[in-house]
Amino acid sequence: MGTSASYSLTHDMKLKEGRFFDEDEDRRRAKIIVLGATVANKLFGAESAVDKKVRVNGVPMRVVGVRQSLGRLGGEDMDDHVFVPINTVRTRLLKDPLTVPHQVNLVTVKVASGNDLDRVARTIGQLIRERKHLPESGQEQCTVDNPTQYVHLMNSTHSALSGLLAVTTVISL
Repeated sequence: MGTSASYSLTHDMKLKEGRFFDEDEDRRRAKIIVLGATVANKLFGAESAVDKKVRVNGVPMRVVGVRQSLGRLGGEDMDDHVFVPINTVRTRLLKDPLTVPHQVNLVTVKVASGNDLDRVARTIGQLIRERKHLPESGQEQCTVDNPTQYVHLMNSTHSALSGLLAVTTVISL
C-alpha cells in the first residue's frame, strides 16, 4: 500500500519492531518498506526483518519496520499488508501504463473527540466535490464513510445473532 507518513498516526499503528517512515523519506522517494506481521513472518520467520532487503516489482527495498499483529477482520488477514511511501510507489513501483500516478483512492482522516462526525464527513465530501469539480448530485464519484456506521451495523448484527442463538438454545432444550 502506498501511503503517507501520517498513516501511522491516523491509524494508531503500533510497531513490533523498527519504525514507520517519515515525510522526508516520502519526499525523497526512499526505497523503504514497513511489513505487516504476516508478511514479515512469511519472509523472515522468527528472525528480525528490520534492515533486511525485499524486492517489490523488482525494486530492492529496505525494511524499516514491522507492524504489530492485528489478526483477522471479516476473514481478511490484517497483517498481510506492506506500507511504502506514496511517492516511492508513484515514481518507482508503478509499472502499469493505465495507472494514473497522482490518483488518490483513499483518504483517511482522524477527527478529534468532541467533533460532530456527520458534519465533518459532509464538509470533507463538499471539499472533495469542489476541488474535483464534481456535481452535487447524481452518481457519487466519491464517498465519505463514517466508521461509527460500521460499529452500529456490527452491534446490531451481533444483537440479532445473539437473539437467534438464544432462540436456538431454547428450541434445542
